[in-house]
Amino acid sequence: MEDFHVDIDYITAPSPKVLQMYRAVSELLRERQDLSGVKVSDITSKAGIGKGTAYEYFSSKEELIANAVVYEYSRKFTRLSEKQDACRNFEEKIYGILEWIRENREYNIMYSRLIQLLFGNVKSCRELKEQLPQDLYGRIYAYTSRMIMRLLEEGYQEGYYTETDPGKRRLAFLMMVVGYAFTVMGPEGPYTEGMEDREIACFAYQGFIKSLNN
Repeated sequence: MEDFHVDIDYITAPSPKVLQMYRAVSELLRERQDLSGVKVSDITSKAGIGKGTAYEYFSSKEELIANAVVYEYSRKFTRLSEKQDACRNFEEKIYGILEWIRENREYNIMYSRLIQLLFGNVKSCRELKEQLPQDLYGRIYAYTSRMIMRLLEEGYQEGYYTETDPGKRRLAFLMMVVGYAFTVMGPEGPYTEGMEDREIACFAYQGFIKSLNN
């Protein structure tokens, strides 16, 4: 696997051709394509451009996909932030987060597969982590941390639960989100058979609230 880098200019202001390739990657992800088997030609064909064009911007398939994933997640977190701002109360915001996880389940699954693909080359994994644009990665991380802390305090102030320990609030939130993500991202099994997505979200939410009222 060749060395690669994440380019902040390609992410914040992609050219029309780069954007076409990013959208093609997103479509392949939504179609649950196995990234290890996807070729650059598959991406460019779906983007409607020549294969050689990809190498004018990226040195490898892994570099192209990594940039596309970071770009898409930046957009997804922006939309999540906008939706959260439009919610009227704590409960709506929690369900908004769970809905965001469900809506992006295919992309999240394939993102996990991308990480697995990169783990085939430890150096590339380290490079991806080190080269994520700090102003982008830092913004997403800072937003997420502030959102969670503020959201959990809102839940307490609005009377949804009685727990005052911030650590326990964060742990309960994490358990809800991870459990819900694992459920909706995994294959349908006997534990959720016959249940609608909204029912699963309600069950996760109610368990979260109950855990903070003991």
